[in-house]
Amino acid sequence: MPEYKNKEQQKKASNFRATEFTRRQVLKSVAGLATVAAIVSMPIGCKSTGGSKASATNTATPTTEPPSGTIGMNSYIPPTAKPPEIIITGTSCAVATDRLYSEDHIWVKDLRDSRVVVGITLTMFHILYNPWRCTLSAVGTALSVNGNFGVIEGYKLTADLISPVSGIVVQINPLVVGIVDTGDGALVDLGDPYNRGWMMVVQLTKPAELNNLLTPQQYASFVQE
Repeated sequence: MPEYKNKEQQKKASNFRATEFTRRQVLKSVAGLATVAAIVSMPIGCKSTGGSKASATNTATPTTEPPSGTIGMNSYIPPTAKPPEIIITGTSCAVATDRLYSEDHIWVKDLRDSRVVVGITLTMFHILYNPWRCTLSAVGTALSVNGNFGVIEGYKLTADLISPVSGIVVQINPLVVGIVDTGDGALVDLGDPYNRGWMMVVQLTKPAELNNLLTPQQYASFVQE
């Protein structure tokens, strides 16, 4: 049983938390979201903004910062400027163009020296519906591609976080770990999943696995379908 800091969080969990889904039962394909929506009787995924048919358009936001942020020996500092994005028309979902993606809605951004930073996509954030609890593998953990590197809980469902790469965890983001303790009921930094909401830095052991991931355009099309 999860531990709660107070009765209010326990009440929220019992009222809003949906059935647990593991691995790729839900997250591997957006098509699977229809089943979950029926289970929880509420729409999930990217919110519609009134557009007719979704389509991807490039919208680059100028920035004076390096798009990859900065990385020291074991210290990743994310950029503060919004990355260039593909906006999926008619929804609130966007796809950052400076990284790669998996079908499990995880992004991977190449840094240097075979190191990458990993996080969830904005699509995943909406699927979970305000994630409020997250656990991640500890520094030093050996990850394998398609293995589990954590668990994230939202008001709609709980999902395993599936690693798109093999490697060693060298840093985790403490701002997205634990139980939320804010009044709005969401892990605030995960609302900015492409910058502040990064999850971990991984030293790759099989860099060639990056070739198996989706480009931003491919991921945008995958979400649309």
